[in-house]
Amino acid sequence: MSPTLSYTQFIPPWIYQWHEDSPLWIFCAGKLITESEKIHIHKSLTFFVQNWTSHGQPIQGSFDIIENAMILIAADSQCYKLSGCGIDKVVYYIQELGRELNINFLDRFIIPYYKNEKIHFTTYHDKDTIKDALFLITISILLHN
Repeated sequence: MSPTLSYTQFIPPWIYQWHEDSPLWIFCAGKLITESEKIHIHKSLTFFVQNWTSHGQPIQGSFDIIENAMILIAADSQCYKLSGCGIDKVVYYIQELGRELNINFLDRFIIPYYKNEKIHFTTYHDKDTIKDALFLITISILLHN
């Protein structure tokens, strides 16, 4: 791992303008997202966040594609308080997007990590590689808490 690597380089700047209680989710593609997939994801998620509601109330949301490997989706907690209904919509939408692209964004066993200035993927079962993956695991924990 490069000594100059910082988790802040993976976080979009807009997230720092939102309240610290704003929920966010990171969905790992388990592979590098191609340019055509990235265009599809961007178009699809733009539509989703513009129309995202929870119990009929609009949710102020945003997203980013990180390192062509992960999707970050966030909801601004200063607007309408997100409930289970709005959270379910995120998960169902990502699940459907994954079906369209044949990508399992919900596989929790896939771990992205950096090595030799490139992103790689491993699983929790790969004990030899898991120590290299700790950096992005830490990012995921930081962003989920």
